[in-house]
Amino acid sequence: MNPIAGVHLAGIASGLKASGKPDLMLATVSPGTAVAGVLTRSSCPSQPILWCRDILPRGSARALLVNSGNANAATGKEGWQVLQESVDAVAYILACDPRDVYIASTGVIGDVLEPHSIAQRVPAVHQALSQTAWTDAAQAIRTTDTFAKGSSQHAIIGDTTVTINGIAKGSGMIAPNMGTMLAFIFTDAVIAPALLQKVLNPIIRDTFNSITVDGDTSTSDTVLCFATGTASHPPATRAQLRDFRRALREVCHDLALQIVQDGEGATKLIETHVIGAKTRRHAHQIGLSIANSLLVRTALSHHVISWGRFMMAIGKTGLPVVPERIDVAIGGWPVVKNGHGLPDMATAEIENYLRSESIVLTIDLHQGTAQHRVWSCDLTEGYITINNNRRHRT
Repeated sequence: MNPIAGVHLAGIASGLKASGKPDLMLATVSPGTAVAGVLTRSSCPSQPILWCRDILPRGSARALLVNSGNANAATGKEGWQVLQESVDAVAYILACDPRDVYIASTGVIGDVLEPHSIAQRVPAVHQALSQTAWTDAAQAIRTTDTFAKGSSQHAIIGDTTVTINGIAKGSGMIAPNMGTMLAFIFTDAVIAPALLQKVLNPIIRDTFNSITVDGDTSTSDTVLCFATGTASHPPATRAQLRDFRRALREVCHDLALQIVQDGEGATKLIETHVIGAKTRRHAHQIGLSIANSLLVRTALSHHVISWGRFMMAIGKTGLPVVPERIDVAIGGWPVVKNGHGLPDMATAEIENYLRSESIVLTIDLHQGTAQHRVWSCDLTEGYITINNNRRHRT
């Protein structure tokens, strides 16, 4: 990814993980950087979430510190002490307000870090800062991810080209209700914090909040977007951000799909497209109900056309649908018409299609014009194996 003026990053193996893999990431941003974000709605949030919730309304940032291997969640006063020490260590090096230092953690829930364990490693990661270390940063925030996740786009604001880079992690505990999911986006655009937040919110709804791996919302879900303001254009107005919205949406969409494709034990990316709904919210709810259904996902994993499971997942939402109007298609082949399975469906073609790495389900409710897409993955024995190899994590 291309460098962004005002952004320096590093990702190192600091010894937090017993495996010796990269585990600590630091990003510094220029003074005056605007920040917007969306955080987990979990009522059992991690200590970093509590900190970010408190400082985010200020809208300013100078740094982001992320550790992997330990979520610093369910850690009480000891966890809060570790967080405070970490924030203070970064603020000291940068000579900035501690409230401009953002923190995120991912890893095992409930394990208390030793005092100073992160703070004492801050000088080393700070020394490694570079404008080009995007891959190192993405590697350092991984837990069960099988690959580092990044995405980049350019956009035009006025007569100026700006850059948007994003990195993310997540492959389990993914049902963002904003799993374990972290995403950090950086741009050189000049955008006020309040406007950046307004741009970000609907994009999160349609991307990170429209994916699921296992239906579990993490203690630590965090999406933060930093705008350094180093581009040459004047402060952007809402009307000037059309192309920026497009590019930001593409970065978030790309990262969200990478998370689902890397779902623990996954072999298939599944897109559920709900159309003909009364409202977008209804379409979203029904899409997530199908995407989170264990019965649906295990059937798709084994290439089984089990259309009754789709009807079950629609019905369990409790939303006012009319079963006799519902049509279902798999990869464009109809399997349900007016609420009834088709006896002459193209069984052989559909079963062959279900062996693909990417599957599209279309649900037509015939109730209105609203629609929404949700992305998930199949559920395999691999998910159980991976999650039996450790106690608990985000």
